[in-house]
Amino acid sequence: MNFFISCIILKFRLAKVRTKQVKTLTNIFNISFKELEDIKDRYNET
Repeated sequence: MNFFISCIILKFRLAKVRTKQVKTLTNIFNISFKELEDIKDRYNET
């Protein structure tokens, strides 16, 4: 059990360090999704 708890704690610590990276990644994904939606709208118009 202690091993699993330590692994979970390590994961949380890594997550805290990577929150900024994750936020930037989500922003990039959101932009890409918006672009895909725009492309779909353009195809639907034609």
